[in-house]
Amino acid sequence: MSSRKIVVKLPSSRQNYSSWAIIIRCLDELIALENHKLASYSLYVFMYTAVLNHLTGSSRSGLDAGRPVVPGMAELKLDALVSPGRAGGEVYCTILNKLNVHLEGILQRAMELRREALLEYYSSQWARYASLAKLLGNICVHISTHWVKSTMGGRDDIYSVPVLAITRWKSVFVDGLQRADQKLTNALLSLIASQRSGESINSELLKSILASLATLGRSGGHGETETLDVYEEVFETPFLDDAREYYRQCAKFIAQGPSEACQKAVGVGISGNIQKVEEIGRLKVES
Repeated sequence: MSSRKIVVKLPSSRQNYSSWAIIIRCLDELIALENHKLASYSLYVFMYTAVLNHLTGSSRSGLDAGRPVVPGMAELKLDALVSPGRAGGEVYCTILNKLNVHLEGILQRAMELRREALLEYYSSQWARYASLAKLLGNICVHISTHWVKSTMGGRDDIYSVPVLAITRWKSVFVDGLQRADQKLTNALLSLIASQRSGESINSELLKSILASLATLGRSGGHGETETLDVYEEVFETPFLDDAREYYRQCAKFIAQGPSEACQKAVGVGISGNIQKVEEIGRLKVES
């Protein structure tokens, strides 16, 4: 992959453009990047400055037709705010809308995959998306530190930009997969079933997805507190139910007096289950 930095192409100086136009252009550029480490410093600075200008009202050229019309403002009850609070809502809802569109796109691709191919896709997209969330958090720090906690201090359903990105991943991508016959859960259990049968699996792939799920549960003011709710719902509870049924079948099988080879195969499966239970315990302690 090329290490060339990506430079945003802004309108020429002869064009009439505003901080709002720069925000939209830079946001589209950022979301489209395959590797967010390649985001140029100029792209970072352009958007950081444009967000600040939009919040403070120091740049209003190009807004002759009035304030930007941003979908979602009414649903979040932000349309009644007056500037500068309204300006923060405009940026916030624009980020939310564009993340939703991006996530719907990768969800559509994921729906064509299953089992390990789905898990590999999840892992690669999560790594890219987590990087995007961090970058947006740095660029939109004024939204997170001032607008969210000051103007919207009484609203626990309004999040800092990095947390907003995480909640969208869960609501759009993970919930979308789960609505399709528990697609993510089944892929995880399928991988573990392969290990039970003695196959070699990519344990790092499994760990990366479980670590992702462990960050998605949120509670408290502005969702700042991580919980294991999503991890437990998507993986832990189904895994323990599946393991319980596996042990029941093993006990029944062994009671029938199978051969030594069969007993060894059962032992491999039980060992794999014990290893996963131990990993669950470590993950909960670390969280």
